[in-house]
Amino acid sequence: PGASVSQAQITAWEKEDIAWAVKSAKQFLEGKQVTQVEFDAVVDLIYNGGFSKYYRIKSDLKSGNFQGAIQENTRRGKNNHLPQNRIEFENSGLAQGELCK
Repeated sequence: PGASVSQAQITAWEKEDIAWAVKSAKQFLEGKQVTQVEFDAVVDLIYNGGFSKYYRIKSDLKSGNFQGAIQENTRRGKNNHLPQNRIEFENSGLAQGELCK
C-alpha cells in the first residue's frame, strides 16, 4: 500500500525477465538444431510458465515424454487464461520435441 513503481522500472524488470527466459532457452537447447518458431515457443513457455512449470516441462522433454510436456503446457495455459492460439503456438514447438532431446 502506498508504494508505486515507475513505467521505466516495470520496463526494466520486463527486459530482465525476458533476458532470463532467452538465456534459459539457449542453455536448454544448446547443441540442438531448432527453428526460430521452436526457439520462440520455448522462450515463451519459460517466460510465461515461470520457473517451476519450466522445469517440470523440461523434465518431460528430456525424458522423451513430449506428450506430457504438451499436456502440462496446456494445463498451464488454461490456468493462466492464455488464448488458445497462444497455447497451440507453444505446443507446436513442443511437438517438435525430438529436436529437444
